[in-house]
Amino acid sequence: MIVGRVRVEPPVMNASGVVAASAAGALKVEGAGAGAVVTKTFTLRPRRGNKAPMVVPYLGGLINSVGLANPGIGGIREYVEEYRRLGGSLPIIVSIGGETPEEFGELAIAATDAGADAVELNMSCPNVSWTASWEDIASIVKESVAAAKAAGIPVWVKLGFGKGLLREVKAAVDSGADAVVLINTLPAMLIDVWAMKPVLGGVTGGLSGPPIRPIAVKAVWDAYREFGDSIDIVGVGGVDGWEAAAEFILAGAKAVQVGAALSVVGLDVIREIADGLLSYSKKVGRPLEELVGAVHRGLP
Repeated sequence: MIVGRVRVEPPVMNASGVVAASAAGALKVEGAGAGAVVTKTFTLRPRRGNKAPMVVPYLGGLINSVGLANPGIGGIREYVEEYRRLGGSLPIIVSIGGETPEEFGELAIAATDAGADAVELNMSCPNVSWTASWEDIASIVKESVAAAKAAGIPVWVKLGFGKGLLREVKAAVDSGADAVVLINTLPAMLIDVWAMKPVLGGVTGGLSGPPIRPIAVKAVWDAYREFGDSIDIVGVGGVDGWEAAAEFILAGAKAVQVGAALSVVGLDVIREIADGLLSYSKKVGRPLEELVGAVHRGLP
């Protein structure tokens, strides 16, 4: 499957920040049968991240408040080169997080120079302050995609769920993005009623896993209904088996990313999803490509 100008076969990959936080982790994702690897998010300057605890389990998923801990822009080349040196052969999607469109442009250039196959613009992390300060996210999306595309690399845009989502997807389409990734984690919080304080060190975090899947599927369905094949969609949020992945594909996604399930279920879930989708397509008598967005066409 060609997704956002990148061949992702099978159409399953990890979500940013999960397992493939290092090149060695990316190699584990490849060994588990993924079609591409997605790096953790790199920012212009190094970030230490939030205080521990950073991740807690919740209803089969996770709430994380990692805060984009990373070594900064210089870590991109180190990651890509180390992955290749270790024998990694999959396409690398470098996740980047900028506070401004100009920063996204700088990071995209660094990823291109390092040999990445695409960049994923993290424009919706609930664990950093700057995304909350953007008054018009659609405008920031449009400018950031333009800045990143100037680097000459395929550009994917990761967006969060909200009332402005379709405006943001339209901005990505209008500015020439190659794919949108829907959706990011949802803002969440847990309180320890005995200690009478937040559970997470960063106070609030992002909810992932099965609890958000119906919301994520709805986001993909909305985006495909509105924009059809004018932009590729990657579905993410609660993909914990092949049936969950099939939901996203039928709603309009060409590929899926797996996040919380890699920690809760284990790496084997990647191969289970890939094999399950192949078996499903055979049973319904249609290639996977024809099943993308099938619910919009009344199939079967």
